[in-house]
Amino acid sequence: MHQSPREGRLAASFSPSLAIAATWGVAFFWSCLLAFSYLWNFERTKEETLRMAYAEARAVRDKDMAFRRWGLKHQGVYVPVTEKEGPSPYLRHVPRYVIETVAGQKLALRAPATMVREMMDDYVEQGGGVRGRIVGLRALNPANLPDDWEKAQLEAFEKGQKTEVWEIADLDGKPHLRYLKAWHMEEGCVECHGVLGYQVGDMRGATGVNLPLAPYYAHIDDVAFNLVLSHGGIWLIGLMGIGLSGRQAVLRARERMAVIAEIQHLARHDSLTGLDNRYSLMSRLEQALATARRERQKLALMLIDMDRFKNINDTLGHHIGDGLLVEVARRLTHGVRESDIVARLGGDEFVVALTGIAGPEDALAVGSKLLAALAEPYRVEGHLLHSTPSIGVALFPDNAEEAVGLLKDADAAMYQAKAQGRNRLVFFTPELALAAAERLELERELRHALATKSLTVVYQPQVEAMSGRIVAFEALARWPHPTRGWIPPSEFVPVAEESGLIESLGEWVLEEACRQLARWRKAGIHDVRIAVNLSAHHLRSAQLASRIAAILHKHETPPGMLEIEITESAAMADPEHAIEQLRRLRHHGVKIAIDDFGTGYSSLAYLKRLPIDALKIDRAFVADLEHDVNDAMICRATVALAKSLRLAVIAEGVETAAQRDFLAAIGCDCLQGYHFGRPAPAETFMAVLQAR
Repeated sequence: MHQSPREGRLAASFSPSLAIAATWGVAFFWSCLLAFSYLWNFERTKEETLRMAYAEARAVRDKDMAFRRWGLKHQGVYVPVTEKEGPSPYLRHVPRYVIETVAGQKLALRAPATMVREMMDDYVEQGGGVRGRIVGLRALNPANLPDDWEKAQLEAFEKGQKTEVWEIADLDGKPHLRYLKAWHMEEGCVECHGVLGYQVGDMRGATGVNLPLAPYYAHIDDVAFNLVLSHGGIWLIGLMGIGLSGRQAVLRARERMAVIAEIQHLARHDSLTGLDNRYSLMSRLEQALATARRERQKLALMLIDMDRFKNINDTLGHHIGDGLLVEVARRLTHGVRESDIVARLGGDEFVVALTGIAGPEDALAVGSKLLAALAEPYRVEGHLLHSTPSIGVALFPDNAEEAVGLLKDADAAMYQAKAQGRNRLVFFTPELALAAAERLELERELRHALATKSLTVVYQPQVEAMSGRIVAFEALARWPHPTRGWIPPSEFVPVAEESGLIESLGEWVLEEACRQLARWRKAGIHDVRIAVNLSAHHLRSAQLASRIAAILHKHETPPGMLEIEITESAAMADPEHAIEQLRRLRHHGVKIAIDDFGTGYSSLAYLKRLPIDALKIDRAFVADLEHDVNDAMICRATVALAKSLRLAVIAEGVETAAQRDFLAAIGCDCLQGYHFGRPAPAETFMAVLQAR
C-alpha cells in the first residue's frame, strides 16, 4: 500500500529503530561525558601535583639560598683540617684560605656553596632524595659546570629572557623536577669568585634543586585509580539507567508503531470486513488505471449491491447483517485474483476492480462466477439467509477513463440490474447514464419541492366494515410536477429513502395531516382520524415522540385523532427500541397501527408486546382472496390473531363488493381501497363528512 510522505515521517518519528539509535546515542554521549570528566580530572590532578612539586622545589631552593646568605654574612665557616677534610683546592686564592688557632690547630675555610652541597649529599644519603645544585658558566669547582640543558638556561638568564625555569627529566633513570633560578653576585661573593672576573651585580650562575617525582607520580596513580573506580561506577549506573529508559522507549515506540499501523489500516480498510475502504479504493484504482493506460490494458469495475439486505438487517438485527457482509467479503476475495481490487463502499455496496483483462468477456466470466457465489445461501448464527447480488459493470477505457467516471457508470448499471429484477449482471450503456442522470435530477427536484412545499397531500377514506361509514383517512403524499405532471409515489418515495429525504417528507405529511384535522374540527367534524405512514428512519429517531407531540400541540389537535402507521419490517428491525418508541407515542395518546402486516418476519413474542391499536392486512392478500384460498385463509388467520390480541383490523386494497363482503364477514373492522374512494384532496370529502 502506498504511504504518503506525512505518514512516512509520522511512522519514522515513532520507529523502534530510532528509539534504539537514540538510546545508543545517549549511551555514547554519556560515555564520552564520563571519559571527558575522567581525563579532565586526571589532567587537573597532574597539574596540581606538579604544581605542588614545583612549590616544594622552589621552597627547598629558597632554604638553600637562605643558608648560603647566612654563610656569606659570616664570611664562610672554618672546619678543622684532617686527613679526610683538607683545605679546598679551589679557595687557595683567598688570603684566609687556612688559619691557625692560638692552640696551634689548623682550620680550613669552607665556602657556603661547599657547605650546602655537603648538606645536600647527607640529605640524599638519609633518603631525602632532594639534591641542591649551583652552576655557572665559569666555576671554581668543575663540579659546578653546567650540563647542556643548564648551559642553555644560564645563557637565557644572562640575556634577561627569564629568571627561573623548570622541567621534568630522567636523572639516573628516575623522573625528577629540575628547577633553576638565576643568582647574582653579592658583596660576600667577591672574595671567592672575584678571581673569575665577576663583579657585584653580575649573574654568577644559578641555583636550584633536582626533586625526585616518584612520590608525586605515585600520588597521581592513586588518584587515577580512584577516578577510574568512581567514574566507572557512575558510568555503569548511568548505562543501566539509560538501558532501562531505552528499553521503555523502545517498548513505547513499538506500541505507538502498532497503534499507528492500526490507525493507518483503519484509515484504508473497512473495519467490519477488512477490505479496502473508499479512500483506499480510489488510491489503488488510480494506480491501476495509470498502469492500464501505460500498458494499453483494459480494466473492469464492478459495483455490487446485495438485494433485500435491508430486510435482513431490519428484521434480524444489524449483527446478523454484519455477519452476512463479512461472508460476502470473503466470497468476493476468493472469487478474484490477488492482483484485483476488492473494496467495500459502505452498507451493502462492494466494488471489484479486475485489472489486466482482455475485454468484456473476461469481466462477464468473473462476474457470472461472483453472481453464482454470492447467490448461495448464507448461514449466520444459526440463521439461513438468502440474498442475491445486483452487479453493474463499467469498462476502461470503453465507458470512462477516470475512477470517478467508472464508479458512476457502474452505479448506473447496478441500478438497472435491480430494475430488471435483481440477481443479475448488467454492463453499462450510454442509455443507463441518462437514467442515472434522470434519477439524480429527480432527487434534486424532490429536494427543491420539499423546500418550497410543492408537494401535496391526498386522503383515502377508511370505512367501517359493517356500516360503510367513513371513520378515518390515510394521508398520502403526491407530487404534481410542473413539467412532468403527477409523479407517482413508486418513483419518488424510493428516491427519498435513498437520499435521506424520507424523514423530511414524513414530517411534512404529518404536519399537513394535523393542519387538516384542525380545519375539520373548526368545521364541526370531530370523529374522524387521519393515519400517517412513518418510515424506519423516523422510528429510529430519539425525538420522534416529542416532535409529534409538538406538532399536535401546535395545531391544537387531540392525539386520539392521529394514527401512526409503522410497517411490520420497520418495527421488527429493532424490536426493543420500537417498543420503547411506540410506548412514548401511546403515552401521548396517539393511535398506532402496523402496516403491511404479513409481508415481514414478525415474531409473535414481540408482536404481543408492541403497544399498538390495529393491524392492517396488506393489499397483496386482499387482491386475490376471491380466487386464492390461501389468501383467504391468511386474512382469516390475521383477523383471528388480531381479535385474540384485542386489536382492530383494517384491510387495504379493497376494490370489489365481493372483497368487501368477505372481509366484513370474517370480522374486519375497517376497509380501505378504490371500492370506497380513490385518494383525493381533503375538500372532496368535506360535503360527505358534513352530511353525516
